[in-house]
Amino acid sequence: YFESGHVTIGSDLGVDVRLPADGKFPVAPLQAEVFQSDCEIRLRNFAPDARTLVNHRPVDEVVLCDRDLIQLGPQGPALR
Repeated sequence: YFESGHVTIGSDLGVDVRLPADGKFPVAPLQAEVFQSDCEIRLRNFAPDARTLVNHRPVDEVVLCDRDLIQLGPQGPALR
């Protein structure tokens, strides 16, 4: 549970959801942010080199829906 209106995801110590950046599944220090805007939950990519995918498509920013698959980089970890 997060009280903030946004949640950061990446491998840096300062992010809200931290994932390891090992050689097998590279994650950028600040990969993406999930935030609420106009009653929608949105995801914004912050890693142009690592790219964030939603349902196997690269995104810059997208409205998230139930059951969307978020992948942190083409070979990175996936989550819903």
